[in-house]
Amino acid sequence: MGGGENDHGQRPIGSGKAHPPQRETLRVAEAAGLLGVSVRTLEDRRWRAKHRIPVIRVGRCVVFRRNDLERYLDRHRERIGQMSIAGALP
Repeated sequence: MGGGENDHGQRPIGSGKAHPPQRETLRVAEAAGLLGVSVRTLEDRRWRAKHRIPVIRVGRCVVFRRNDLERYLDRHRERIGQMSIAGALP
């Protein structure tokens, strides 16, 4: 036996990696794709400051924490939901 097999020569369910783990940090192009904006928009410091999107600078390289971007999306979704409810009231 080898490679994580049990006594019957079978691999346990869930032992293979179905999906690679998600990285904690994203490069500009990856972050832009997640947010649904262009790379150029995300590279604009004023746009990032206006939308309060934190960055990590490593030398000249800028990276984003996945958790920060997901929190931004959650806040944005809530704001859209509140506006549509407010607009529906007479």
